[in-house]
This record gives sequence, C-alpha cells and structure tokens, in this order.
Amino acid sequence: LRKREEQKEAQRRRYNEEVVKTNELLNQAEDYEIACKIRAMVAAKEQKGTVNAEWIAWARAKADWYDPTVAASDKFFGRRNHKQRAELKTLKER
Repeated sequence: LRKREEQKEAQRRRYNEEVVKTNELLNQAEDYEIACKIRAMVAAKEQKGTVNAEWIAWARAKADWYDPTVAASDKFFGRRNHKQRAELKTLKER
C-alpha cells in the first residue's frame, strides 16, 4: 500500500512539473509572437517612411526585450521573465 502511494505521489509530481514546463513554454511563445508582430510593424512603417531612425532603433530594442530567443535587457524594465504568465508581465505605470 505504501509503495503504491509513493508511486502515485511521484506520478503526481511529474505531471505537475510537466504542467509548469508546458505553461512556461506557452508563455515564452506568446512573448516571441509579440516580438515578431513588433518587428513586422517596424518593417512596414520603415518601408512607408513614416518613422525616423531613432524610433526604429527604439522599437527594435523593445522587440529584442520581448523576444525570449534574444532576451535583451531593457534600460527601464530590466530583463523580462519570459516564463511568467502574461498578467504578471503586464507593464504598469508607477
């Protein structure tokens, strides 16, 4: 009986670990998608000539901050924790 309980507990722990890892992956994918959208918008605005070089550099830096494959640090926001849920990463005014 004790061995069966230990096996169930081990299985529960493995399941929960998998849930956490999968949720972290989804959160990272959401950040990556945002970075791709920002880059696409920057490219469109750049092509139309509606923005200046300073804005383009700023927007690309924000995309790099959002992108978990780059994981750039931001002067104001520091490093983004890409594994967290979106609501925990929402930027708020102080």
